[in-house]
Amino acid sequence: MGVTVDAGWVINIPTLASLIDKLGGVRVDVDVPVIAGRSVVLSPGGQLLDGAKATQFLRYLANGEQEQARLARLQEVV
Repeated sequence: MGVTVDAGWVINIPTLASLIDKLGGVRVDVDVPVIAGRSVVLSPGGQLLDGAKATQFLRYLANGEQEQARLARLQEVV
């Protein structure tokens, strides 16, 4: 993309999702089943995610997980 982030970067979730969509998605390794309500919305494994699914993945924290797991998911998307 040609963007250098040398201090910090603030972006809201809808804008990030839109950016990911404009880039054609993001390939990530989903580490745990991502559950919304009673449904599994993402199964583990490598996959190409659109903006909505990528932002759902990066915000996900499974029961009993430490916050570091969510940070790792954020880094995976970025």
